[in-house]
Amino acid sequence: MSILKGKKIDPLARAKGRLIFTGFVFMLVFLAIGFRLADLTLLNDKKDARLELLNKDGDQDTAFNGFRPPVYDQAGELVATSVETKSLYADAYLVRDPQKTAAELKKLFPEINEDHIRKRLDSNNRFVWIKRHLSPDEQYAVNKLGIPGLNFQEEYRRLYPYGNAMAHILGYTDIDNRGIAGLERGLDDVFTNTTKKTVHPEKVTLTLDARIQHIVKDELAKAIEKFNAKAGSGVVMNAKTGEILALASLPDYDPHHPNKASAEEKFNRTTLGVYEMGSTFKLFSAAAALEEGNVKLSSTFDCRLPLKYGRFTIHDYHPEKKIMAVPEIFIHSSNIGHAQMAEKVGNDKTKAFFQKLGFYDRVPVEIPELGKPLTPDPWRDIHTVTTSYGHGIAVSPLHLVSAAATVLNGGFRVHPTLVKKDTVSVPSERVISARTSQYLRELMRATVAVGTGKNAEAKGFLVGGKTGTSEKAKAGTYDKKLLMSSFLGAYPINDPEYIVYLMVDEPVGNQSSYGYATGGWVAAPAVKNIILRMSSLLGVRPVSLEEEQKFDKSMAVTAILPREFNLGRDYVAAQ
Repeated sequence: MSILKGKKIDPLARAKGRLIFTGFVFMLVFLAIGFRLADLTLLNDKKDARLELLNKDGDQDTAFNGFRPPVYDQAGELVATSVETKSLYADAYLVRDPQKTAAELKKLFPEINEDHIRKRLDSNNRFVWIKRHLSPDEQYAVNKLGIPGLNFQEEYRRLYPYGNAMAHILGYTDIDNRGIAGLERGLDDVFTNTTKKTVHPEKVTLTLDARIQHIVKDELAKAIEKFNAKAGSGVVMNAKTGEILALASLPDYDPHHPNKASAEEKFNRTTLGVYEMGSTFKLFSAAAALEEGNVKLSSTFDCRLPLKYGRFTIHDYHPEKKIMAVPEIFIHSSNIGHAQMAEKVGNDKTKAFFQKLGFYDRVPVEIPELGKPLTPDPWRDIHTVTTSYGHGIAVSPLHLVSAAATVLNGGFRVHPTLVKKDTVSVPSERVISARTSQYLRELMRATVAVGTGKNAEAKGFLVGGKTGTSEKAKAGTYDKKLLMSSFLGAYPINDPEYIVYLMVDEPVGNQSSYGYATGGWVAAPAVKNIILRMSSLLGVRPVSLEEEQKFDKSMAVTAILPREFNLGRDYVAAQ
């Protein structure tokens, strides 16, 4: 019998080898699992349906992740910001019981469609939206369910700390944080950096002042309520730079819930609505007459009888029935007088002058909701006459304010803006002469001091202005009961810094206005209140009554007006 000989194997070495082998196998398994997890959570994330917001050429460097930079008013108050939120989605492939999962989600979110969610969860789609922008409490409740396949994605949601206050200016975004209206849409490329040429700003600063915006909206709302009106709009603009400090349109809406707002609430009456402005437009027909029509301040016109143009007859609201010079025509807001002044200008010069003021184009401002003026086409002789008192041509309130700033600031064309620039450009395009601009300021001052705009007089602030009351068109004619009452103010009128405008739609006269619903009774007092409330915030110091009297006495129009107006002669008694 032979004995087999060989090397004896150490049991301890054998066990050690097996452990090493087993460890190596486990390491390979864990590496495979780790790689798969990385592939699902990191690598595939760029190809996931969640990133469908990549632009068409697939350039991931310009992808929009929902973040938009914060927006501040000129005083540094935050008016719009992006906050990080969690949105719920499901990997339907990992959801074991679609019916039960849909039912549980329905309990948490009553607004979702359970059947729709169940069908989508039953489809094995790797990405199914459940609900966007969850609150922390909602996210906690979902986690508490412990259902496999439910996940969260980081997104951004736009918030507006001042709520409705600037809704028509800021606008709003959709669920993907894309701009839909207002500045959110007008500056969408800037906010989202969707093009390589756009530099994504750290923040955007507006010309708006949240404090002034509040004052304008507050006074506008009070006027609407007091006169049982339908709606209204208001603007405050820097007369020299075109910077808009406040822009209001009522009714308004909550930009956090735009889908709950009606079309009426979303409609921006200040920039998109175009209206026949009535007598406030006489500022521009007077400017055209003085600049282009060879009309002097001392020129007189016979306003004793109505004017007839074919089948049209032009009347005055409060007929003076006398021969009047230009200042008296302006102060009494005579349609008859302005019509005759317009005849001196003629069709071609009137059209050209209105074009220089921007009444043929949309206002070039940074929001998309901009109304195009309605002008006569073809332009006939009757249109030159009717547009002189604000009929037959329709513009937006922002058109009116921009043009007013142009003719009152010395005669330089103003371009309105809502976005603060690093350097403020000084207007250089002259529209009217400095002399004509001076005369217009004096006419505006006299209207407030002794004319139809008395209710806008804010003592010490040298307010100038023009009332406006226009009848709204209905069924092919003008309805005397449906009025748009407005007031266009500027101050300090010796060197205007600010234009203040307020319009109230369909006011109803009451006891406090002696039954009148005209601009002088409805809008002028509100403009006065705005001026008194905002002046201290803007650092506008009032002057003494003696200084006001001295200025009024020095005006060229004072020497032309009859002594009965008492302008600048016995100021205290006149008050």
